[in-house]
Amino acid sequence: MIQPVQLETPRLTLRRWQESDHEPFAQMNADPVVMHYFAALMTRTESDEAIDRYLAAFDRDGLSFFAATLRDTGDFIGTIGLQTMRDVVPNLPQPAVEIGWRLVQSAQGKGYATEGARSIVDYAFNQLGLNEVVAIAAIPNQPSRRVMEKLGMTHRPELDFDHPRVPAGHQYQRHTLYSLRNPNANDIDVQIKMAKNLSSAGKHIEAATIADELLKEHAGLLSVWMLRGHLATMRGDSKQALVDWDKAIEISPDEPHLYMEHGLQCLELGMPERAEQDFTEGLRLCDLHKSDYYRSALHFLRAEARLSRSRKYAALEDLSVLEDGFTMWTTRLRTKEEMMAECLG
Repeated sequence: MIQPVQLETPRLTLRRWQESDHEPFAQMNADPVVMHYFAALMTRTESDEAIDRYLAAFDRDGLSFFAATLRDTGDFIGTIGLQTMRDVVPNLPQPAVEIGWRLVQSAQGKGYATEGARSIVDYAFNQLGLNEVVAIAAIPNQPSRRVMEKLGMTHRPELDFDHPRVPAGHQYQRHTLYSLRNPNANDIDVQIKMAKNLSSAGKHIEAATIADELLKEHAGLLSVWMLRGHLATMRGDSKQALVDWDKAIEISPDEPHLYMEHGLQCLELGMPERAEQDFTEGLRLCDLHKSDYYRSALHFLRAEARLSRSRKYAALEDLSVLEDGFTMWTTRLRTKEEMMAECLG
């Protein structure tokens, strides 16, 4: 699960929803001026359901609409954020992520929407690593379209569509779309970050697709194989992860952490002897490079492998060099003391 951040701009705080937001949010959604370009006002129940949907999206996707407040006063002024589009726009590649905003009357015309949306775009591109965001509005909705233009978004009239949740024949049924590409969309690091974020959100197929595309053009790049190993681990595919970390080691055989990752998969697959060999090689490389960064983790993992092979005294040798209370996730969360008790039992 990706934990949502709190975003701040010079004048705004964009934060996770609180119970106190329900009432002002409902009042805003029942204001005919605010809802002028919508098909209908929202009831209190519909407003509460929207907040529930936003919170669920944070937990599921790591992105959603934030509650927008003024930094100086803490006053609620509306919502600004992004979400995976609820409705499919014809000819727009899916899944697509849209940004949007809705502000109370007193906050309109002061540049808050543009200011908050710029922060959302920065979050989408530089934190989430998204390739593109889009925004939609009823065609006559010039205030929202001006914000889109201020953000540097490109109008895409060829993607105009009838909104499926607006009644047929309604004056605001026809919507238009703007898009904005991440200027670093082809950067490998951005693609890797995006794939990891998708995987953390449980979107393993989408993450694997990015990794496969990177592999086509960068098969000799260590970071691509590390990504594939990471993604396979995240989806619980230890056999594939072992293959990917094998390839990473082939490309860069002097990296201690690669042997650590490879050994972890061996433990998951019930191959403790091979795992012990990996961790031993990782420790040898730590000595060679005079690096202590992975040393404690490798000793702990080697103790786990040795214990799995009933080599209790050898496991104690590894555990003896660790600080008291050392804790790490191996095949499960364990402490040094728990493993020592098992060795002595």
